[in-house]
Amino acid sequence: MSIKKCIILAIFILLFSGCGIFDSNSEPADNENGMGIIFFDNLDKMNFPLDAANIDSISLQDHQLFLNIGYSGGCRDHIFRLYVWRNFLESNPPQAELYLSHDDREDDCEAYITEWLNFDLNELVVYARSQYGSPGSIVLKIYAPNSRQPYYPLPILNF
Repeated sequence: MSIKKCIILAIFILLFSGCGIFDSNSEPADNENGMGIIFFDNLDKMNFPLDAANIDSISLQDHQLFLNIGYSGGCRDHIFRLYVWRNFLESNPPQAELYLSHDDREDDCEAYITEWLNFDLNELVVYARSQYGSPGSIVLKIYAPNSRQPYYPLPILNF
């Protein structure tokens, strides 16, 4: 391989390795139905970003969760993820705890931004079916970042 090709290949690898293209971290799979969810096992080790954001309303359509959120910013893109605690709370119907994660990426701007987020809950449905059979339902306790109380009214996911 010529020196020129080696240099071009090295530049290509350096450029794209910083963009996460070759990243092997377990990020949720986003698809045309919305952002994926991330399961976690230990409530004591919630080590995901919890910058301030409010949940203003919730809509549940089929297995899609829509969150109308608000937060301060406007100068940078913010990153939102939805984490699901794998251990359902035993009740009738069972309850799943979902935590909205917000990384403001050090955005110091103060405009109040509102937007709709869409999360695909199909992985949660598959997991719930494996635990409880089908058909069934689970109550979704959805927490805004750093909130001790879930959003009310609690939506019910039927599967």
